[in-house]
Amino acid sequence: MVIEAIILGILLGKLRSGKISNLEDLKFKALMPLLGVFIFDLVLRFFIVKSTSTLAAKLFSFYPYFNLLIYLFIIFILEINKNLKYLRVVEAGFVLNYLPMIANGGKMPILKDALLSINKTREIDLLIKNQLLTHSLVNEATRFKALCDNIPIKYFLPKVISLGDIFLALGLVLFISYFMTRGRDYA
Repeated sequence: MVIEAIILGILLGKLRSGKISNLEDLKFKALMPLLGVFIFDLVLRFFIVKSTSTLAAKLFSFYPYFNLLIYLFIIFILEINKNLKYLRVVEAGFVLNYLPMIANGGKMPILKDALLSINKTREIDLLIKNQLLTHSLVNEATRFKALCDNIPIKYFLPKVISLGDIFLALGLVLFISYFMTRGRDYA
């Protein structure tokens, strides 16, 4: 959902006669550590999923805790940049996703019926076998069910999203399009 929001934000910014180059002037604190965490997370996920080593197996079991730390770090970075317009909406999205993750062992619970509605039966099988890195199935013990991934989206990349994902995406679209249309005279 993040990639789609970035693309939509850029398109909206362009429609509003904005320039991508305006984003270069953005005074975003701790951007490099944030990018570093994203790259670290991608490399870690790739290694865990692609490797058959015992290290990868151990990392698989510990990844939910890494994921919680990564989310906490991102929320912290967003908090120190709260003066930038619309980042509070993005931060709210991360917090709304963080709550069910922390309350349910570090993985985002996802509703089986929502997956079925978009024909994601393979994912259900993987979830039943606890073979997905970032998600678990919603069950009777799941806490914060309303904030879990329970909204099926049917389009060329069908997925199940959460209320937090909606806030995050909306905030990103507004943030990018706003700063593409601004001059250098912002905070």
